[in-house]
Amino acid sequence: MKIYAKPALLGGLFLCFSLFVQAQTLRGTVRDLDTGRPVAGSSVNLSGGAAPFTTASDSLGVFVFERLRPGYYRLDIQSEGFENQIIAELNVVAGKELELEVLLTRSLTALPELTVTSNAPGRRQVLPLGEIPLSREQTLRFPATFFDPARLAMTYPGVVNNDDQANGLSVRGNSPAFLRWHLEGADIVNPNHLTNAGTISDRPTAAAGGVLMFSAQLLDNSALLTGSYPAGYGDALGGVMDINLRRGNKRRHEFTAQAGLIGIDLAAEGPLFEKGKNAYLVNYRYSTVGLLGQMGMSFGDEQIDFQDLSFKLDFQGQNGSEWSIFGLGGLSNNVFEHKTDTAAIEAFKDFFDIDYQSKTGLLGLSNRTPLGRNGWIKLTIAASGQENERFSTSPQFAEYESRDEVAESKISSALTLSQRFGSQWRLLGGASLTRQFFRYRSLLYTRDQPVSEHDYMLVQPWASAIWNSLNEKTSISLGLHSLIFPYKDRATIEPRLTLTHQLAPGHRLALSGGLYSAVAPLW
Repeated sequence: MKIYAKPALLGGLFLCFSLFVQAQTLRGTVRDLDTGRPVAGSSVNLSGGAAPFTTASDSLGVFVFERLRPGYYRLDIQSEGFENQIIAELNVVAGKELELEVLLTRSLTALPELTVTSNAPGRRQVLPLGEIPLSREQTLRFPATFFDPARLAMTYPGVVNNDDQANGLSVRGNSPAFLRWHLEGADIVNPNHLTNAGTISDRPTAAAGGVLMFSAQLLDNSALLTGSYPAGYGDALGGVMDINLRRGNKRRHEFTAQAGLIGIDLAAEGPLFEKGKNAYLVNYRYSTVGLLGQMGMSFGDEQIDFQDLSFKLDFQGQNGSEWSIFGLGGLSNNVFEHKTDTAAIEAFKDFFDIDYQSKTGLLGLSNRTPLGRNGWIKLTIAASGQENERFSTSPQFAEYESRDEVAESKISSALTLSQRFGSQWRLLGGASLTRQFFRYRSLLYTRDQPVSEHDYMLVQPWASAIWNSLNEKTSISLGLHSLIFPYKDRATIEPRLTLTHQLAPGHRLALSGGLYSAVAPLW
């Protein structure tokens, strides 16, 4: 299956536009990394525009810059008792408020500036090794990524694409089937449209597809973990796509419309019920090639169509707790017509008419609650499922006609606890629980094949301790992860270790390693 458009169409399809309603505003909240509580009185400096701007965070940790020109800015945040944080590149877009959540790390000594990427409260810091940060700004700016963070990851060392028709990632030479997708911390099914893209016989794959179901409009700072994961990540020998969704604007309604080669993208966000506390974010997308195909335009021997709806609702609870409800639904289909010109036949597939259909659904709930002054607990529960059907018929080879049905579902939960003890120690622990169901049924050569079904529970408890030296030049993270697979009465003990040492300003030595295991993909 190929997702290409005729060259004459590219100029008209790459058209993007926004609904501009107000002046540009940058708004953010400064929080403590360990507790998620607001940090008041932080000095916030913004540079890169006509002149530098300076302000301070209020009692709720909030800072605001208004009437900014569109462009790229640098944000520098300083607060007593915390490491300086720099966000080197912020894209302020015309007519859109930019809202940030910035975490500050506690410090005992004055250190050189530390450049980080802003992330949501409760998220771990960027790993010194084995992590490729993926931001929404990069996904929108890098060429030939189709606004897909998985394709963005292919531009980095150690990651290659096994087929340019799909976003299958081969990390360190491993099969793309060993890649796991996480959303808001929970394990989910393959969140891609056209999961048959790039395969020889148009059959579905375990963890790849033609287009990611999440629009870049919804993405928060995410990452691809390529190896040497810390405790808390397991059952993935080929990498982990750790996806997060951003919060909607809590103070005003915003609407965005975008049209391109991938699809027509409509997004809305704004306050929900109570301004400043709750927010909604919703996005709908319909494929451009599907729309043009319905209008009678031909794209060769194939017709491609997909659409998806995704959303996230954020609510502010009591005692500083935060609740989120998120979900998505996606439909895709690919119709391949057999070739009538014998000179154009290149493979046995070209003799067949193939109708491929896929549907995916996901719904999740997340809660994060502070525990005293130095800790927090986060729980995410998600249910996801996907069904794929493939019909293959041929006027010349009726005896080779086939029908495949593949269904997969996961009910996942992830619990994380964080507690700081003194100034040097931080303990983390938790567990993930995944119930997975898989069914494969095939009608091949006019004969029913045995139905393959698997239903099992996967438990992964873990714990880790993080120690920092008094001069904050040395950090050690020691963890233990376990993968319990009752289906075969198997359990693993997987130690994890990460050591970092600051040799000099701008020079750091890092060492990371451990034991890892995974259940073979049922596909």
